[in-house]
Amino acid sequence: MENQNYPDSIEQLTPRYIKKIPSDRIIGISGFHYSKDSTEYKIEFSQNVILGFNFEIVQYSPNGKHKSEGELTKLYDTKHPKWKYYIYD
Repeated sequence: MENQNYPDSIEQLTPRYIKKIPSDRIIGISGFHYSKDSTEYKIEFSQNVILGFNFEIVQYSPNGKHKSEGELTKLYDTKHPKWKYYIYD
């Protein structure tokens, strides 16, 4: 809001808005994926579910524009309203 647009990368939030980007290794994921367009941003991360075949994709969307990819398209709710996840097969 302060800059009237979303940052080009998540790293641009440091150190003014957040002290540092959390290490992805702390929660056992391979990294965060940040994307933006003119109306919103999304943050995603994935984690292996079944021996490298299926992945759980966890997605944050502040405007509720979650989108799944792959053959399985069902989005699942989490305890947090702006976070959803789906299984990528």
